[in-house]
Amino acid sequence: MTEDKFEKAVEKRLDKIESNISHNLENINTQKKEVAIEKKIDTHVESKIDKLEAKFSKLQDDKLDSKWVHDLNKNVKEILTDEQKKALLEDAKISLWIDSYDELFSDFDPRSYSKREISADFLSEVKRFARDQIDGVDLVILVPPKVRDKNMEGIIKKRLKQSFLKQYTLLVEKKKKILLQGVAFILFGIFFMIFTTFILFTYDVKDFFIYFFGVIGEPAGWFLFWEGLNLIIFDSKERNSDLKFNKKMSKINIIFNDYN
Repeated sequence: MTEDKFEKAVEKRLDKIESNISHNLENINTQKKEVAIEKKIDTHVESKIDKLEAKFSKLQDDKLDSKWVHDLNKNVKEILTDEQKKALLEDAKISLWIDSYDELFSDFDPRSYSKREISADFLSEVKRFARDQIDGVDLVILVPPKVRDKNMEGIIKKRLKQSFLKQYTLLVEKKKKILLQGVAFILFGIFFMIFTTFILFTYDVKDFFIYFFGVIGEPAGWFLFWEGLNLIIFDSKERNSDLKFNKKMSKINIIFNDYN
């Protein structure tokens, strides 16, 4: 074989190989495009399926709501109502236990239970428990069965309610006095300010006594005015918690029970 023929054969062979490679590359690119298209189709189909499943689920929920949820909610509400009633019954009680009736009263008061002063420790504990309670609660006092006395308990109940009612009445009177005092301070303050302004406006301010009166009268008027507002707005409100407590306790149902 001559050299020219050999070169032509090699070139022909290389052209064929190049043609095959180009063809294979085109096939690969085509396959890649088809795979990418299939992925897009799969993604789109999956998205549609998810949406259809969500709609189907919602339809099922709507169907469930329309058929069974009404009765189910009704039963749940009845159960919750019973539970809430139990909780309210528990919350509507202030329970304290004592070893003897003397613990309800002051150790320094030797009088009988019908006149004896209430113990400060007992009041403190009741206040602590009654702070967040609604009106109409029960005060349950637990006593050892061996020391219980029905007649004595009746006297103690009456004495406790009398004490709370007395404190409530006194606090109401104190609050009224504070409000009246506040109003009086405000009126006197306004009078001092008007009178001082009139004196300074009418007479010569260069006069020593007039000037001295102005120095004293003006701040006195402001002091009385603002002190009156302080009594009405703040001091009177400080009595509200004690008022609410004693009013609540004066109407409370007191119950004595056994404890072992």
